[in-house]
Amino acid sequence: RMADGPFLFIVALTGGATALAALATYSWALQMQDEVVARTYAFAAIVFTQLFCAFGFLSETEPVWRAKTLANLRLAATITGTMFLQIALFRNAAAAHFFKTSIISWPACLGLAFVSLTPLAILEMAKAWRRHRRSKKGLKLANDW
Repeated sequence: RMADGPFLFIVALTGGATALAALATYSWALQMQDEVVARTYAFAAIVFTQLFCAFGFLSETEPVWRAKTLANLRLAATITGTMFLQIALFRNAAAAHFFKTSIISWPACLGLAFVSLTPLAILEMAKAWRRHRRSKKGLKLANDW
C-alpha cells in the first residue's frame, strides 16, 4: 500500500503545484530582475513549499488543523526553525557569494512564503474533495440498504 493510486495522485498533484509555483516565481522575478535573482527566488519558493507541505503530509485524509496535536507541534517547531535558518541563509552575503545566489529582501521573503503556501492549499483542497467523495459514497451505500 505504499504507492497506491490515491497516494501517487497526491504526490503528482503536489509536485506539479510546487513546480508551477517555482516556474511562476522564476518567470515573475526574471521580468523584474536578472537571472541570479530569479533563480534564487525560484529555489526559495521550492524550499518554502516543501517545508509547508510537510504539514499537509501528516495525514492523507485529515486537514492540517485536525492533525495530531503533539506531532503537529513538533513539526511546527522543526519547520519554524528550518524556515528561520533558510531565511538567514537567504539574507547572508557570505552565503549568497558561496552559493552564487542573491540576497533576498524581507518583503520578497514574505511574498515567497505566501506564494509557497499555494501547493499546501491545493493539497488540502484535494484531501477535502477526497473526503467529500468518500462521504457521498458512504451515504449512497447507506441509502441502498
